[in-house]
Amino acid sequence: MSYLQSNLRNFIAARKTSQNAVALEAGISQSTLNRIMAPGGTRFARDDTVEALAVCLHVSSHDLKYVDLFAEGGEVLPSSADTDSQATGPGVRILAATEFPRGSASRLSPIGMAQNVMVSRAWLSLQTDAPAKNVRYAFAIDDSMQGEIEKGDTVFIDTSVQTVETEGVYAFTYFNVPHIKHGQVLGENSLRFTGTRPSLNSIPVEGDQLKGLVIIGKVFASLSTKRF
Repeated sequence: MSYLQSNLRNFIAARKTSQNAVALEAGISQSTLNRIMAPGGTRFARDDTVEALAVCLHVSSHDLKYVDLFAEGGEVLPSSADTDSQATGPGVRILAATEFPRGSASRLSPIGMAQNVMVSRAWLSLQTDAPAKNVRYAFAIDDSMQGEIEKGDTVFIDTSVQTVETEGVYAFTYFNVPHIKHGQVLGENSLRFTGTRPSLNSIPVEGDQLKGLVIIGKVFASLSTKRF
């Protein structure tokens, strides 16, 4: 069995779904996925088909095809930041950022309702120096970052960053409402968060307003959702 077939089989089992449901979400025919999953069927997996499946499952197409994401020893991230664990397997499970509503995420991606997504350790190390235990994922729940991060995209967040000190894209809540936007320091006790359309999506935060701000972390990568 190829890595592609093994990963697909394990994703389907872990998310308690079916081949048909995955095919539907990925926008490919059920017969195509059935052929891929049959013995020797990897030869039917065209690059665009693998990409569609990878987007659906929130992994990179390279990892889905060439990395055993469910190898024994793969790391399950601890729920507590005080817990440190050494893992040797190539697969890393990234937990969901609880500040982003699960209901919205499930509407954006029914296949992505699991409490974690799987990425390869190699991919993660290329994206960030942050320890894996500090990384969380969330779905972009609006189009305020359209052109850079689309609604429904999976974003990866370094939760060790708890303040805005340098410009970048941040995941945060403002009076309990979750956002993903560019963050910028304007001055002492003065921040501004903007989307790709600043005139519509700007959030100035200063003075007592800072009490309603909670920085979840800094966004360092995103994976796109398939669109038709």
